[in-house]
Amino acid sequence: MSSSFTVRTLRGVTLVDLAGRLTLGPGLVELEDLVSQSLASGVRQIIFNLQDVSYADSSGIGQLTGSLKAVTEKGGKLKLLKLSPRLEGLLLLTHVYSLFEVFTDEEKAIASFGNTNA
Repeated sequence: MSSSFTVRTLRGVTLVDLAGRLTLGPGLVELEDLVSQSLASGVRQIIFNLQDVSYADSSGIGQLTGSLKAVTEKGGKLKLLKLSPRLEGLLLLTHVYSLFEVFTDEEKAIASFGNTNA
């Protein structure tokens, strides 16, 4: 199974709930398109919820860092939520973990953007 995602918006923050495997294939292309379209429409606060991601290869990790770069270049912020122990270990091993703000609680992740509107 490749990756899939759903998108939600809470208090001005776009949450992308990812599931499956972040590996080379159509799912990563769709995720890249989602980030590009979101940025084009003015979205600047994004959280990738990785709770249901079972695995990531180098392409998946590259997509995470590429998304971070794209969002940052547009003046936005991309944060990660609910990493599995396996994914956290992979991000630590590849020295990518320190590039991101990582949260275990959705409400704290949303609040970290400083939005007060409901």
